[in-house]
Amino acid sequence: MDLLQNQQFRFGENGERFLVELMPADHSCGFHGIGIDRQTAAALLHANLHDAEVKDFVASDLLAAIQTGERASFPHHLRHDSELWSRLADYYRCQEALDHRCREARSFLRDVGASAVVQGSVERRGLVVALQLFFNELKEKASALPSGREKILVFQLLAQCKSQEKEALAATDATAQALQRLRQQCGKQVAAYVSWVGSDATFWLSFLRGCGSSDHAGGLLDALAKVAGLTIRVWAEGHKAPLLCLLHEARFGSRLVNLWYKSEMGHFDRLVPCG
Repeated sequence: MDLLQNQQFRFGENGERFLVELMPADHSCGFHGIGIDRQTAAALLHANLHDAEVKDFVASDLLAAIQTGERASFPHHLRHDSELWSRLADYYRCQEALDHRCREARSFLRDVGASAVVQGSVERRGLVVALQLFFNELKEKASALPSGREKILVFQLLAQCKSQEKEALAATDATAQALQRLRQQCGKQVAAYVSWVGSDATFWLSFLRGCGSSDHAGGLLDALAKVAGLTIRVWAEGHKAPLLCLLHEARFGSRLVNLWYKSEMGHFDRLVPCG
């Protein structure tokens, strides 16, 4: 009875009941949680880097890592890849230019009195689509107006809107191309990244959020799930805390592993389903 009282249980939002297995707080908690030590994990990944999906998962993880970590914290081979960091800087420049273009276009739509539908679509469907919607609205308005000053003003707005659309599209394309070049360079460094994972005891098992095929994000955890034939579910406290919600899922095998991710600690514990 005393043992049962000392056990910790957590519940999911859909009624799931889990026994919590505490993992050591030694930067390897994620590896402990899935039952694969980091050296074995690195060996499995190295042996499967010929798999395009595994390679892409690892490259995505590296892409996220270089955007959140300091260059000096990376091992020598990655730290001194000047092409990698140059392409990251190029991506940041393009993203900054795109952000500036978005701010200008939003101001344009607001200042010229675009409809609430158009302005709301900026967040829902993207800036280029919003400008296209506004352009179509203006065309309909112009076609219904008689010749005169008001129609001329609408034609002027049409020209401004088309100019804004072209500039937004160019900035969007430039950013996408810069990101693609950066991803390609990350792909060239996946072996070095995996070696770092296996040799640095402070490297924790990371994941990029996504549940289901529509928003599947991938990352190091997904790569390991695939090479080890696992289905890994990552849970965390959501808006219904203390209930747990499914934060991420990597479905690659029949053996199921549930992890509880504690974001404030950057720590994983294992969850064991129970009745």
